[in-house]
Amino acid sequence: MTQDDPAQAKPGPAKASYRDAIDLTIEQINRRARRFRDQVIAVVIFGAVPAVTAVTLRAFWPLAGWLIIVPVCGLFFCLDARGLGQWRAWVLAAWARGDIELGALDPALRSAPALPRATVDSMLALLGSGKAGPIEARAAAPTRHAVADVVARADRRQWLGLASKAGAAGLVAVAAVTAAATASATPLLLGIAPVVLLLGARIQRVPIRLCRPGADPGSDANTDGGRAAQVDASVVGQMLEILPT
Repeated sequence: MTQDDPAQAKPGPAKASYRDAIDLTIEQINRRARRFRDQVIAVVIFGAVPAVTAVTLRAFWPLAGWLIIVPVCGLFFCLDARGLGQWRAWVLAAWARGDIELGALDPALRSAPALPRATVDSMLALLGSGKAGPIEARAAAPTRHAVADVVARADRRQWLGLASKAGAAGLVAVAAVTAAATASATPLLLGIAPVVLLLGARIQRVPIRLCRPGADPGSDANTDGGRAAQVDASVVGQMLEILPT
């Protein structure tokens, strides 16, 4: 029987999780770079087409097409916020399972020479920028799961709010272009009406119960007999102070 080659040995769970977190961060940075490039291209196109059309037709109404740049940028911010939310949700889920520690992940990402420093700093700010170390040492698994749940809900509210605003801006832009092309205010009025309804539908905040993950809030695990399994509200509060929500 031959001895296994150390180079072929599988890494332990903790090392694999840190490696996965670094790889996921690199992938997310590349995706953000591609989205930014696509946004620049889209802005150039939607900026040039109305101008060329206006010169060709010798009319001013095609310039209303510049308004479409607003929802295009809004869509970029929405997709960027969604991608960052998914990245942070994955990291915090691994942290809640105890696979990684935020205090150790911070210097690991900062020491990667291939990563752009400014981008990494902005992403690590979503994880507390290395301030979680002293706090996470006192966070048990239920507390970590509660923190991850609160942050995931907050991130979802953020990108859904950006999506609703981008959609509203898109409706107004299309309505304005149509109104300018037809020299009628009717399309603009028809476009504003659903925007008012869309922005009026606020995303409700869902209260977070600080209880053991997966347990019934009314069960013994979350009553006086199960206090040991409950989360530490003070630690949750301290973690949420350093994790932007």
